[in-house]
Amino acid sequence: MEECGLYLGKNEIGRLRWSRSGETTTLFAACPVEKGRIYRVVLLCEGEQLPLGVMLPDGGKFVLKKTLPRTVVPQRALVDRSLPGEGHLPGLPLAYSAFQQAEAKGLKVPEAAAKGLLCADWIDRRYYLAPFCPGEESAFASYFSLSVLIEGETGGFLAFCEKDGNFEPVFSKLLPKQTDFAELTEYHGREEGST
Repeated sequence: MEECGLYLGKNEIGRLRWSRSGETTTLFAACPVEKGRIYRVVLLCEGEQLPLGVMLPDGGKFVLKKTLPRTVVPQRALVDRSLPGEGHLPGLPLAYSAFQQAEAKGLKVPEAAAKGLLCADWIDRRYYLAPFCPGEESAFASYFSLSVLIEGETGGFLAFCEKDGNFEPVFSKLLPKQTDFAELTEYHGREEGST
């Protein structure tokens, strides 16, 4: 039997084990239960993300058992954590509840400006949500060209991410390197199906 870590952000919270038999690979994931949260397992295989499904409570643990084709070769397993009924933020791989208070360490903003700054880790990136109100001054103005505006019930946020100490647009894999805020906003709207 082979195994790898099951990660929530950068923290290993459990294990994913698998065995091969004939033409199939049987996977089993387990971690401690977190009441009031939904845990979905996402498998990283050859650089691709493969959603496996929702973990169910069983004897004080969240568990998931899945059978896949033998060709699936797990590299890492991640937990996508959310509240019941909560979806991902537009354009991001995470739900709002996955974000926690962040420090401004490494960001070029005054410490006081980081009061409402949130962050969450997913695979090799740290995603930031900086409070933003159109028409008002923002300490995060230097990040506008990297940001997507997300508006919600709790207010507005500028979303951007960091990989290996470098800040980049949320859509960096999809857009050219030089993209301004207006283009990101326009692209974001098209991706969600609007015109």
